[in-house]
Amino acid sequence: MPTKAAKTTTRAIGTGKKGGKGGRGKAGDQKSHSPSSEPVWVKLRGSQAQAFRVNSSPAAMIDDLKDAIVSKKQSLVEFIYSAERGETSKYEPDAPLSSLHPVGVSKETPYYYSTAPPAQPPSPSAKRRRLEAELIHVDTFAKPVSECVNPFEVKFDRHRFVDLDRAADDCLAIVQSQLPLETTHAHRVPPLVLTRLARGGKTSTLARVFDFLKQQCSDIHPIAISFNGDPPAAFRRRVGETQAQSILRLIAAQLGDYTPAQVRNLVVDREALDRHLGDHHHNVVLLLDELNNLGAPLDGDAAELLRELFLDRAGRFLVFSSHFPVAIEATEARASLRGVSMVNMPSARTLQELRDMSPACAALSEERAAWLAHIPSLIYIAMNDIGRRGVVTPSTRFVHMNITVDPGSELDVLQRFVRELLSGQRDPLVARYYGALASVGADYLVSYPLCYVKEILAQLSDDAAVTTLLDVLRTLESHLDAPQHSSGSGGGGGGGGGLAWQCTVQVAVILQMLAAHWFGSEGPFELVPMGTKPALAFRTLPDDCDSLEKARTRMNDMIAEYTAPTLIYVGSSACNDARYPEVEGFVAYTGGRSSSVKIVGFQMKSAAVKPRHGIDTRLINGGAVLIRGRALAKRPRAPQAGWTYMTSAQVRGFLGHSLLLAMPREWLQDPSSCGCVDCTLCK
Repeated sequence: MPTKAAKTTTRAIGTGKKGGKGGRGKAGDQKSHSPSSEPVWVKLRGSQAQAFRVNSSPAAMIDDLKDAIVSKKQSLVEFIYSAERGETSKYEPDAPLSSLHPVGVSKETPYYYSTAPPAQPPSPSAKRRRLEAELIHVDTFAKPVSECVNPFEVKFDRHRFVDLDRAADDCLAIVQSQLPLETTHAHRVPPLVLTRLARGGKTSTLARVFDFLKQQCSDIHPIAISFNGDPPAAFRRRVGETQAQSILRLIAAQLGDYTPAQVRNLVVDREALDRHLGDHHHNVVLLLDELNNLGAPLDGDAAELLRELFLDRAGRFLVFSSHFPVAIEATEARASLRGVSMVNMPSARTLQELRDMSPACAALSEERAAWLAHIPSLIYIAMNDIGRRGVVTPSTRFVHMNITVDPGSELDVLQRFVRELLSGQRDPLVARYYGALASVGADYLVSYPLCYVKEILAQLSDDAAVTTLLDVLRTLESHLDAPQHSSGSGGGGGGGGGLAWQCTVQVAVILQMLAAHWFGSEGPFELVPMGTKPALAFRTLPDDCDSLEKARTRMNDMIAEYTAPTLIYVGSSACNDARYPEVEGFVAYTGGRSSSVKIVGFQMKSAAVKPRHGIDTRLINGGAVLIRGRALAKRPRAPQAGWTYMTSAQVRGFLGHSLLLAMPREWLQDPSSCGCVDCTLCK
């Protein structure tokens, strides 16, 4: 590359002039290679350098090099540097320009040049003959399925797995109930699918299922294979290999003694494998990890293979894991959740059981647990600084996935994503881009952890609503290593709000506002007449508004600015505004000119405590709403004046499906009492 002292200009190669189009080479010299816009540096003798951009063929580029040298009265090209490849091609003194040869002329590899002719690649037919000579054709198998071992590298004695045995037991129950069945016109045997985002515990669960089958079901014989794409044993399809052939060779590898190099070259006779399974064993279960890495969707031959060998017959069954549902039904145009059996993947009920997973997890904060949706494996990796390529965070993983949304469709995807966050109903378009970041439970509902909600929103939009959402999420993210709260079961003890819970509620409020704006719902706290679709506004009270009286006066001025139906969020980017001990945020709705205005305050508390102050409804005419993490099943008989206390069912509906992941599961169970000392709420 030219030194910093070198003067640089830019010119288009293959044009004969700056910025032009078309090549200068003869028609017979033109190559059929795709041009690239990559800069190629050409350093002439002396201190001056010139940057060229490839717009045409190698022949045209050489012509322009000649022109450049003549025009600069130079006689030598010292080197050409490819910025993308980071490589330099050196030139001998007085080397003729005719010795320049294109290297790597393909769509993927930009043009660059060398004085030595490139090595001639083997012809396709020669390469095919070499590969065929290395193939190992398999029609006999050395091992019965009963001798298959667990191939998953999971050390169950390394730490305390949370909820793993429960998930494996659920899988075992489905296997035992479906294994005796065969597919008929009236009943298609569905596979069991473990679906969750990357590092969500799918492989650990499959490994546990394998061990449970070996230990508890002597008449059931599991065989496990993996399409995991992580090194060192990353799966790669052989050149020219079909998806069905990949499945067959990995199964055959478990039934023989092969080196890794030999496994890559196995070609398996399907009928021979079928006979081997049938001759030796009746009850065979295939456990298949990361099926999405083989193909999504599967091609017809692979899907038919799995159905015929492991689903349609009695005594055969299929369990597979995937980042997202993969269709294996011939009649399905795309993945269908209803065509599979599913279980709830491991999840934590309390912070304490997460903190007990390992010594490093003892420092887990409530904020980080909520951020990672209380998924044990994600939390274990984060707290133990595990990453095969260094430290892997949700942000770095999202960048590594290189997700690109079609230009012009961002708003449509955003609207669908918000609907999916609230309802849990899977949207095919959202799944196309972000399905690998979601989890699907036994109820077939889709959910996303807050760590990926932030990344998705940041990619899709920068409007006021999304910016406010991102402010709240970044506040939570900045406190992931906050000091622990002293709480018996890990949920923001005492009467405090808990930052994790406060931010979760703030996100829910804004999502409900977006639902009112786009879909015509009633919005947060049922403020908006159904079908209105109001405009949205996000305002912040000035610092001198240090009382409800001043806040109401300032809000009156704000509301007067809006002449059309508008839903207004009033607060700050922080989740808690300590200036108002009664409430922690406001939402207002105005129908426009001369219309009535309704303002509701809200307070977020993780514990089941009651407010200390009543609300003056002359100031906050809609009253105030208490949203508690440990909400009671029934409304108390004597609430504070002006307050409405949400029940546990109302809190679930308000949060929407994905945000339920931010709550410890114990919060979702209706308590018989709130557990507060001298509390009258439960009386």
